[in-house]
Amino acid sequence: MRLGIREGFLEALSIAAFLATISLEGAIIFEMVVCLHHFIWNKIHLEMHKPEECFFSDWRLYKFLTRHHYLHHKHPDKNFNVVLPLADYVLGTSIRASRSDVRGMYRLRLL
Repeated sequence: MRLGIREGFLEALSIAAFLATISLEGAIIFEMVVCLHHFIWNKIHLEMHKPEECFFSDWRLYKFLTRHHYLHHKHPDKNFNVVLPLADYVLGTSIRASRSDVRGMYRLRLL
């Protein structure tokens, strides 16, 4: 699954238009964040499912995001956000790893 950057830009346009009535800079930044999110999501989500040992594959942040996403696959109603997991904490959709989850993460070398 890939997120289209152009589609993301267009989908965010209505919110950006509203933001522009308050702050043009805020509207521009919002659109940039949406496009950046989609770009990053496409890169890291693909690496999570079809690893090719990208330059970021060993980064601690990437490993954290991979564990967060691993839990989403174990608990499909939790941990939705691959790029900005803070949203899961704020919205109450975050889940902690069980012992079984931790064992699975060790097997996959995510820990």
